Amino acid sequence: MNKRQRSSVVPMLLALLVQCGTRSEQPSAPESDGSNTTGARGQGGAASAGGAASRAFGGARAGGASSGTTARGGAGAGGLATMPVGAGGVAGSPGTAGGGMSGVTSTLTLASTAVPTNGAFAVAYTCTGADTSPDLEWAPGVSQALSYAVALTDAATGAPQWIVWDIPAGVTSLPAGLAATPMLATPAGAKQVSTSGSGYVGPCPQSGQRRFYEFEIYALPITTLAGVTTQSSPSAVATAINLTPPIDIAVFGASAGMANGGAAGSTSIGGGGGTTSM
Repeated sequence: MNKRQRSSVVPMLLALLVQCGTRSEQPSAPESDGSNTTGARGQGGAASAGGAASRAFGGARAGGASSGTTARGGAGAGGLATMPVGAGGVAGSPGTAGGGMSGVTSTLTLASTAVPTNGAFAVAYTCTGADTSPDLEWAPGVSQALSYAVALTDAATGAPQWIVWDIPAGVTSLPAGLAATPMLATPAGAKQVSTSGSGYVGPCPQSGQRRFYEFEIYALPITTLAGVTTQSSPSAVATAINLTPPIDIAVFGASAGMANGGAAGSTSIGGGGGTTSM
């Protein structure tokens, strides 16, 4: 190579060296650590790994340290857990049991001066005598009743044979010898029905048989019993009473009739005397 050729090559080499040096001085791209990924979402699949605001809609969150991550339909695998949207409502309070008196201490009491508790009906209050209704008295206790109903039932069958209902809340007794009319003047507004029509029907066991009967009183949360009339049967009225349902119930019973030709005597069901409270 002569002198003229060398002089032309040198500038070219210098130019190439300058160009290469410029390229080598450009900064290289930083490695991604996931910390700069913002707003990434996985719709129906896994969310991006890391990210301050990543969400998973329908899939599990794959990681990251954000504290505001919400997992909709899947639990977050990292970060602070949050409640899944649509996971269910707050558990409701226990419902109130209906139609029963279980576990309730009764304060209602019922008694009669004519029929002793667990004693015997006098003939006058049975079908073999005048068959008049005995007096009945009750103490309302703390029932806060709006009305009362009284029934006489055969304890062996549970079938009511006489019912008086819509007794006003301020009344706490029935006099002896109620009139045999569907609508009573005393107490005013009360109604009655029996297996023979409208008046009282007392115990009527077969000859030589002794049976147990119960007087029941129901404290009701209504002033007028719905769905029944004085043309309804005693069983229909009893069903309407039970469906109300009663606030409180009290019962006492006595026997009627003779056994094996002996004199009518007292008997009891399930133990000693006293008002049976339910």
